[in-house]
Amino acid sequence: MKKLFLLLPLLVLGGSQPPMEYAPFMLIRAASSTLDTGLQAYWTLDADGTDAIGSADLSNNNLVTFATAGIIGDAALFVAASSQSLSHADGFPFTKGDESFTYSVWVNCVTVSGEMGILGNFTLAGPYVIWFINGTDDFNVEFGNGTTTQSVNGPDSMQSATFYHLVFSYDASANELRLVINDGTPITASYSGGSYDNNDTWYLGHFSGFYFNGLIDEVGVWSRTLTGSEITELYNSGAGFRPPSVP
Repeated sequence: MKKLFLLLPLLVLGGSQPPMEYAPFMLIRAASSTLDTGLQAYWTLDADGTDAIGSADLSNNNLVTFATAGIIGDAALFVAASSQSLSHADGFPFTKGDESFTYSVWVNCVTVSGEMGILGNFTLAGPYVIWFINGTDDFNVEFGNGTTTQSVNGPDSMQSATFYHLVFSYDASANELRLVINDGTPITASYSGGSYDNNDTWYLGHFSGFYFNGLIDEVGVWSRTLTGSEITELYNSGAGFRPPSVP
């Protein structure tokens, strides 16, 4: 738990006053956040692809670096020309089938033209979860189960050298896909049937031959849909926020 200290002056009344002294006052951050509930994996990407709360560590493909300032601490820097990515071999079984989930990720693009994979799992039988920026400079998500595919598209106004907070969720109860950018109004699409159940490799910074060019930071996955207030908490007015269980 992080501890903050305020220095409060001790005033001496009457007579001559000695030099001002200070006594520490402890402020403890209230543990009211619900962001630990259903949290399956979280990658701070401060120094490597280690899962901060579990065992879903990511492999480093072609020397992704972690020395560039991100939203909180450092971020992973991906160079598309070097085909760099981070990956997990088993496709993340906790986001398969007709089950609710949420992904949260911060991205900062060197360029916003062409197609670049952000995170996801892809199979020729149908997309699992795919994030990418397409030729119209927007964030796009494709989601499918091998038979049916649905897309959710963001606005065509993304800028380079700018951090964006992306939250994508599938609500299995409401049969709805949701994309929230920078704590804005959710962009939704009706969808039912869950995701394609496969064991293909899950990637960060890569999608079907399209590599990301820029920074990716603070990636989390939940086994439920996050509420609007929880998304606002993660966005934190653009400063970012880590769930309490994340060091």
